[in-house]
Amino acid sequence: MVLYSLLVQDNVDFTITQNDGATFKWKVVADATDYAPSMKYTAFIGADQPYSVIENYDNPDGETCLVIKDSFGNAFVPFLIPHYKTIHIIDPRHYELTLNEFSQNKKIDDIIFISNISTTRNEIFIGAMEEFIK
Repeated sequence: MVLYSLLVQDNVDFTITQNDGATFKWKVVADATDYAPSMKYTAFIGADQPYSVIENYDNPDGETCLVIKDSFGNAFVPFLIPHYKTIHIIDPRHYELTLNEFSQNKKIDDIIFISNISTTRNEIFIGAMEEFIK
């Protein structure tokens, strides 16, 4: 739980939206003590969800960013919290709207793309990105 204390302020809401529209609150960094060894990475931002949003109430005048990521970006996102008011997180492999549809009513200041290098040769991820940026 030390990592959680270092990365996440108490005044943060994290909401996950699944493809069926269901939403639920989750922890940005969960205690993975009892997780199976192969599932430890899911401690960060609830793993690979289609869309999530973090609201940082300790930074009410901060900017908004959009993180487009694969699972390698999950552990990076918590480090953004002190720097933004709102962090939108999209995994294009699971997200059904396009970037244009998503961004119509959002005021995004920064876009951060983070993934592992193998996505440059991963046909599934490349196809998902092509659909997302239409």
